[in-house]
Amino acid sequence: MERIQRMIDEGVIAATATGTDQFTRDFLDGRYATWIDGCWRGALIASNMPSLEGKMTVELPPAYGDSSADLKTATIGGSMLAMTSACPKEKQAAAIAYMNWVSSDPDAIEAWQSYGGSYFNAAKSFQTDSEQANITDDFFRGEKVKAVYFESASKINDDWDVLPFNSQYAQEFVDTVVPELTEGGDLYNALGKWQSNLETYAKDQGFNVIDK
Repeated sequence: MERIQRMIDEGVIAATATGTDQFTRDFLDGRYATWIDGCWRGALIASNMPSLEGKMTVELPPAYGDSSADLKTATIGGSMLAMTSACPKEKQAAAIAYMNWVSSDPDAIEAWQSYGGSYFNAAKSFQTDSEQANITDDFFRGEKVKAVYFESASKINDDWDVLPFNSQYAQEFVDTVVPELTEGGDLYNALGKWQSNLETYAKDQGFNVIDK
C-alpha cells in the first residue's frame, strides 16, 4: 500500500472510479495507458468507445514473480442464473434444466456468441474451443482476444473465500479506504482500520474470527 500511495502522490496512477464521466473522458483523452478489468469489459469498451478502435490490445495482468507459473488472475464481477424459492414446484425441474442448458450446451453458447460477439463463457467446452480462441477482433488490432481470456481463466487464483458478509466488506471499503485514495492520503492506516472494523463487525454478528 505504501507503493500505491506513492504512485498516487506522484501522479503515476489516478484514483478515479471507473464508470464515472470523469474516468471515461480521461480514458478517451489518453490520460490512462492501462485499464485492468474483467474480460467482459472489452466488449463494452468496443461498443461504448468506438474512437479507440485499433488503439488498444488485450494482455494478461501484471504480476510479481519470475516465471509464468507465478501469474495469478482473478474474476471481476460475473453473472449467474438462479431459481427462487417462489418458483412453483411443477416448474422447478424445467427451470433447472434451462439453466444447465444455457450455461453449458454448445448450441446455447454459440447463440450467445452470435448475439454479442465477445461474450465470455465459463463452460469448459467454450474455453477449450480452438475455433473461438482463433477468432480475431478488429477493434483490438486484430488480436485473438479470447485466447488471452482463456489463458487468464486458466490462471485464476482460487486460494481465497468470499466473506459471509461481503456487502459489509464492500461498504467498509467505501467508507474507510476510498477517502484515502487521494494525494496525501494514508492507505496503510486505512487498510488497517478497514480490517479492524470488519473483525469487529464479524464478532458482533457471532462469527469466529481467526487471524492468519
